[in-house]
Amino acid sequence: LFEKDFNSDDGYVSAAFTQGGDKKEEKKDNKKDSSVEIIKIGDFEAEYLGCEIVEDDDGEDVLVLAFDFYNGSDEDESFAWAYYYDVRQNDTGLLTASIYPDADSYDTLEDTAWDDIEPGDSKYVFLTFIIDDMDADVEIEFSDILMEEIVNLTVDLDDAEEGLIEM
Repeated sequence: LFEKDFNSDDGYVSAAFTQGGDKKEEKKDNKKDSSVEIIKIGDFEAEYLGCEIVEDDDGEDVLVLAFDFYNGSDEDESFAWAYYYDVRQNDTGLLTASIYPDADSYDTLEDTAWDDIEPGDSKYVFLTFIIDDMDADVEIEFSDILMEEIVNLTVDLDDAEEGLIEM
């Protein structure tokens, strides 16, 4: 069990990441060749930690993607400014979802992507998307703003872990 407090001073959620030894190795063996676990573009690096399917306030299924984002640049930067990302399922762009981890706050999990990270530091970041098809993979294309460097990530929804994010 790995626990991390997300800027508790700012009211962000505390989350717990659980990874079983045998289960983790099994998942690595089943990953598609086109998928990566590290998104490295320019001075930035984001390790894909996994995903979970949750329900939003409207009852929609939401895919929550978890990353450990590292800022290797010389300036403060957020995940959302470091990467351009296009998220698709069945060749259709997915809409961003609002997941409120704290009923007394308007902060969402997605807000973590906009937090500035100091040079040399890392932070957990969450991206949230409404999914339309529980049987289809989600394809994410990450790039720099000029689309000179591109990294693709394929998320198999069957690999979603219950309890990956404790809210």
